[in-house]
Amino acid sequence: MSTLKVGTFLNNNKYKIIRSIKSGGFGNTYEVEEINTHKRFAMKEYFRAAYCGRGADSKTVVINNPLFQDEYDACKKKFKKEAKRLKEIHNANVVKVYSMFEENNTCYYIMDLLKGKNLREYLEEGEKFSESQVIKILDQILHALKSIHDKGIYHMDIKPENIIMDIHGHCTLIDFGASKQSDVDGRTTTSSMVAFTPRYAPPEQLDGDKSKWGPWTDYYALAATMYNIITNKTPPSSSDILDYGKSAFQFPAGFKNEIKDFIVKSMQRRIELRPQNVKDINKILNPATSPSPTPKPTPSPAANPNPTPIPTPIPTPNPDSTQNSETSNIFGFFWEDNGCSFMIWIMLMIITAIIIFYFPSIVSSKYEGADNLYQVFVQAWDNGNVHEVIKNSIGAIICCNVISFFSYIILAYIVLLISKIKKWFE
Repeated sequence: MSTLKVGTFLNNNKYKIIRSIKSGGFGNTYEVEEINTHKRFAMKEYFRAAYCGRGADSKTVVINNPLFQDEYDACKKKFKKEAKRLKEIHNANVVKVYSMFEENNTCYYIMDLLKGKNLREYLEEGEKFSESQVIKILDQILHALKSIHDKGIYHMDIKPENIIMDIHGHCTLIDFGASKQSDVDGRTTTSSMVAFTPRYAPPEQLDGDKSKWGPWTDYYALAATMYNIITNKTPPSSSDILDYGKSAFQFPAGFKNEIKDFIVKSMQRRIELRPQNVKDINKILNPATSPSPTPKPTPSPAANPNPTPIPTPIPTPNPDSTQNSETSNIFGFFWEDNGCSFMIWIMLMIITAIIIFYFPSIVSSKYEGADNLYQVFVQAWDNGNVHEVIKNSIGAIICCNVISFFSYIILAYIVLLISKIKKWFE
């Protein structure tokens, strides 16, 4: 037996169980009555169905397999911590938690008993959500998420079953059983349990990579939920989105592009491509439409029957800017003109190499009859003096590059000087 019997009293007879609302793999939810006030509340019980049972009194939670005792105790501690943090949240779209207590080797927290049905129930009854309804639901859940994210809590299991809507369209986010907490640096520190819903959980949650969990994880699930209530179809898998892009989504007619964009962008596989906060989402849903400020009209002067023409002033060139422009043009010709600079450099290298190799006046060699560097190389090679060949080769390469570089600079300034002289005579 996984649930408590109807009529069971808890917390020193303060609450009495009226009915069981639902049970899951990680807990049970009941409707309870507060005896003194006769008010009705919902109560969440921490209960791991996979390895928990009831004792002889039908109330005490027992661990069927001792190997899970440490896990059970650790998760119960985190469950209590989350209940305390949820109690600090005051938001009309987040289920209100009032108190928490321990009993029967487990813990419970008391929260609002909500009127209405979850979105899944509406779909199963044939409800077709209009664009205005979807926008209203989306705005309310975004309002809820901002509150919990500001407290460092991530819901981690947003889906149609966890959004309750009453007959007036008011929505409340419930079931924080899978929620995660983060510290001030945004790192996930606690989790009451590892749970997710396929097609609503993003890749980083499926992978269990806590370092990548954040607000964007909830936005993915929220977008998947909106897609589900719009289309009444299962959201596409992350692999389908990766393979087919926007084609993985099949939207019906009658919904504006901003809602579709929110869903597609929020369900991207890569975290950095999703909205990072509610402000980013609002930019998608309400793209900037404010126009540039309209300039104030300048009053027209009174008409003059005999207007005097005003001479147009001749612009005086700035000598510094002119010189900079000319220099930029000259060096732009040498350095940026698609291969021109490279060709000039090669030509200078060839000319310099010819001078170094064949001009006799710059050669001083111990070889008789060697009038130039080329003849030095030939005699050194014939005599087997490799050291002499290498030494002269390195020297020739260095000389060739140095001379070419300075020739290049001199040529640039010669062209600049010719340009200036030409302008003086114009």
